[in-house]
Amino acid sequence: MYRTGDVEALREEPPVPGLSWEDVRAVPAGRPSPLREYAHRAPSRSTVVHQFAARLAEHEQVAVWAHWDNPDDVWSLEWDRVDGKPTRDHVRSLMADDVAVGQYRAEIQLGTTWGATTRFARAMLEPEAAVLLDTETTALDGQIIEIAILDAATGRPLLDTLVKPTEGVEIDPQAHAVHRLTLEDLADAPPWEKVLPKVRKLTKDRTILAYHAAFDRGRIIDHTEQVGKRPMHLADPDNWWCLMQARSQFYGHGRRSLNGPHRAMGDCRKERELLKKISEGHGRLHQP
Repeated sequence: MYRTGDVEALREEPPVPGLSWEDVRAVPAGRPSPLREYAHRAPSRSTVVHQFAARLAEHEQVAVWAHWDNPDDVWSLEWDRVDGKPTRDHVRSLMADDVAVGQYRAEIQLGTTWGATTRFARAMLEPEAAVLLDTETTALDGQIIEIAILDAATGRPLLDTLVKPTEGVEIDPQAHAVHRLTLEDLADAPPWEKVLPKVRKLTKDRTILAYHAAFDRGRIIDHTEQVGKRPMHLADPDNWWCLMQARSQFYGHGRRSLNGPHRAMGDCRKERELLKKISEGHGRLHQP
């Protein structure tokens, strides 16, 4: 309860310097009050969320994304982590202590599927972290007849070569309709056993990014074993990251084709465009 003296003091004090309560009461009905210029509308939910995101970015020294999901009318906050911090619980506690954004806590999602994908994509663009790889084959279960490898960070081509298949292996008509390669095109190309050492060297200690990672990995393993060699680190699924799955997680839809030129280097470049797009995240980015 207010003390009577406080109420009396408020009545006696002018609302703002140079303006009396009599001036306020004297305004005719329908005319704007002289106090109007001192009144401020409450900030919108959008403004409050973005202001909190900016403060969070500065306070924690990390990149923060604020994204509004139109169909669900829900905001999401996502942020970079340094050694796993700031944690979701920490950000939640900061929201609880913030009067402005606290009122919207039930309408703000902290941490998202697309956010985890974006953070990983950003890490893959760091120097010497990853390579992009694509193959063209004689068939869906066939041998490799073209392979390209691109440095993810710089976009620099590391390998772009045709591969001569084993004698007697034909190109399936459906595969030919996609990449348009013929056995004549491959006549002077090196065999897989000559290309494999370069592939091993360029992918060692790097994450291998491919649009259909299970397919490219499977073709490499099978072709390598067919020529009596060992795939080594190329066989380990933990060394691969599927960009098609990442795209689905980022956009929230089913798997879709890359719509690349269906040649190995061209598809690698399309993969890098996708990787960079995913790394940008959703919504507005707030930097420290």
